[in-house]
Amino acid sequence: MLDIKELYWAAGFIEGEGSFNSVKSWSSIQVAQVQKEPLERLARLFGGSFYYKTRTNPKHNNVWTWYATGARARGIMMTIYSLMSSKRKLQIVKALAAFKGTKLACKFGHKLVHMGITKIVKWCLECKRASALKYYYKNRNTGVKKHVGG
Repeated sequence: MLDIKELYWAAGFIEGEGSFNSVKSWSSIQVAQVQKEPLERLARLFGGSFYYKTRTNPKHNNVWTWYATGARARGIMMTIYSLMSSKRKLQIVKALAAFKGTKLACKFGHKLVHMGITKIVKWCLECKRASALKYYYKNRNTGVKKHVGG
């Protein structure tokens, strides 16, 4: 079980140094850092793996990268979602939507309204309002008025 302080630390660290990605059924989180120690701490909390990249330019430091993929990455994304900034939340939603094969725009290009992280509705707010107005104007004078009472 994760300690709440460790979870907050991990969310803050990933917020500053991490990236989220998803292509079809492959999801990933990556965090690159010159020092390996904070990445080892992430690995103790969430699992995952490391790789080391040697830079060819002598002005750049060699970099350690921690990463998690698949279901593990999606689970981490959902675990830290509420602790992230709005920019990172959008990246997580896009990564999870890409995994689920869900579009983030309607057929007219309007942004879809997100109802939480796991449910994405198929109507954008603009199209839904337009549909309601069209229905209203079409049916406003066609009904038969009933007299109620005696």
